[in-house]
This record gives sequence, C-alpha cells and structure tokens, in this order.
Amino acid sequence: MTEQDYSDIDFGYECDLHFFEPRETDDVVREFIRQAAAKGLKKIRLVHGKGISAKKRRVYELLEGHPDVAEFRNDGPNWGATIITLR
Repeated sequence: MTEQDYSDIDFGYECDLHFFEPRETDDVVREFIRQAAAKGLKKIRLVHGKGISAKKRRVYELLEGHPDVAEFRNDGPNWGATIITLR
C-alpha cells in the first residue's frame, strides 16, 4: 500500500477521521501527529467515532508504538474521540 500525502491539510489541534476513508487512517494519523509535533503542540484531539469502531482500534494500534506519543486516553465521556499527549 502506498502512503498518501496529506501534508497540504493543516490539521491544527484536532483531526476528524469521519472525513477520510478507513484505508486512509494510517497516513492521516501519522501526518496529523507529525504536524502537531512540528508545531510544538502537547495535546491534540483525534475524532474516530463511537461504537465498535475499526478506526478506533487501528488508531490505538498506531498510537501505542508512535515515538512522538507520550500517552493517550478517551476524551472523557466522549469515547468517540481520543486525547493524545505528545512528548
């Protein structure tokens, strides 16, 4: 699978994966974190959806091994989003 280039999108402190196809999840999440780290952001928010979300499972797999991620957790009662703390 080839990596897409999402560098032309300015994600800011939040990214909503509802606007992307499931196959784009890996590339979008990596670019979102790359941009946030480059901007010096410490906390970012990733919206992936509620329920038994394949996107959420994949996001958590990506976050667990990402070198720029210090920790991550559900956004309080809104378990359709994740708060990510960067190193």
